Amino acid sequence: MERQRHLLTTHLDAIEQLTGLEPGQVHPQDPALLREPMQHGYWLTYDYGLTQSNTLGWTWVLETVRYPADPRRFQAWTSRRELSPELA
Repeated sequence: MERQRHLLTTHLDAIEQLTGLEPGQVHPQDPALLREPMQHGYWLTYDYGLTQSNTLGWTWVLETVRYPADPRRFQAWTSRRELSPELA
């Protein structure tokens, strides 16, 4: 198995309905970057790490960056959802 990363910028309404995670902003080249250019969407990653069941394993994770209404008082944060293999 190897790590995978996919940028999702289309079908955002369908993804939100299936996962319950509202789309936020993402950097089109790297999910770790929080600078311009940003666009509406998600990052879907397949990586080895700690799962929701507190075991190590390969999982699909959907993530997006959320920005507060007042960025002077609060910092941006990342919203994540672990997905089942069937849904991913």
